[in-house]
Amino acid sequence: MLVALRQAYLSWEGLRERLQVRGYAPTSGVFWFKWPVRTCRFVATLLQQTAGFCGWIWIILALVGNLGEAGSHVSKLREVSLEYLLNVGGADWRYLITIDAIPALLFALWGAKRAYRRLHALAQERLLKQGGPLQQTA
Repeated sequence: MLVALRQAYLSWEGLRERLQVRGYAPTSGVFWFKWPVRTCRFVATLLQQTAGFCGWIWIILALVGNLGEAGSHVSKLREVSLEYLLNVGGADWRYLITIDAIPALLFALWGAKRAYRRLHALAQERLLKQGGPLQQTA
């Protein structure tokens, strides 16, 4: 038993010397404040990061919940608007939508005509560069 205690004491002395060489063993009274301060900093950082994580989770869940609620309201709006168009608007709403689509159709035809003219002019330039006969435009 005494041999085991002596061996433990000698190994402790060797450990203490290695720690002193590396700067981990106490050489002054300030050392005793070093580890409690580090421990408190670690605990404070851990609590701050945990609180931040929980805060972000809270925000994400709140946003997802609001999106789900908004989706529910959109489906209700769709049902109500369909009922309005069928009942209050009567049969005239289809006629009004058709009338409103006429300017869009005219604008699309005008754009198609401009695109055709540009393509035709590009083809004529290419034929002219190649030395081929030009076509007359109508």
